[in-house]
Amino acid sequence: MMWKNLEYKKWRILFKADESKMTPFNHNHLDYYAFILMHDNKVILTDSGGSSYDPKLKDADARLPEYHNSIRIKNLGYKPDNSRYFTKKYIDCTFRTTIKENKGSLEINLMSTGFNRIDKDINFTRTIKINESITSIEDRSFSENIYPIDHYFHFPIKSGICNSENYSNINIDEKTIRMTYDDSHKDIEINKNKFLRYYSEQYNCRDLKEYVKINSSISITKPIIHKFEVIK
Repeated sequence: MMWKNLEYKKWRILFKADESKMTPFNHNHLDYYAFILMHDNKVILTDSGGSSYDPKLKDADARLPEYHNSIRIKNLGYKPDNSRYFTKKYIDCTFRTTIKENKGSLEINLMSTGFNRIDKDINFTRTIKINESITSIEDRSFSENIYPIDHYFHFPIKSGICNSENYSNINIDEKTIRMTYDDSHKDIEINKNKFLRYYSEQYNCRDLKEYVKINSSISITKPIIHKFEVIK
């Protein structure tokens, strides 16, 4: 099954577990490492969606990693933004998804060889760990080389981001979620790009969602961890 919808305690997470059956005709978004996260039936991390696949319209870009809760390494996604310019051998990669429930937590591991076209040793792995009050995202590269990495996180329409030096409080209705930044972050961008704020069928609407972009670096000795904790 390509998609997973899992529940743990008050959390719910939706994510793509496989791309082996991908074709140009079924949701060909670059969102393997992305996910949607809910707590107590409230959306915490959302998705841009896409109101149109017409290449002449700007929201056709919603298939790209930065429109999802995902990453770019050296400004590249795990697959090329536009596959028509590359060979099948260059584009194809393998995927491995594992899910296990430990005592007191749910753990999801997402690994692909897509970024290995940058460096054969990267084998980029994202581990999403959910316990009662915190969801953590740990990203790992297995290359000794240091590469720039951009993280993107998207929050619902009418949420609010109160930024501090090492964390942000996200206010969603009457719920407050604290997003803790990794210690290695270099630069944080909040709502700078209007196009990244557009949301699904409401493309070009007046009410825009919120997003955070985090620039840092990653290597085998520098995994990156972000946490989302329920404050109230």
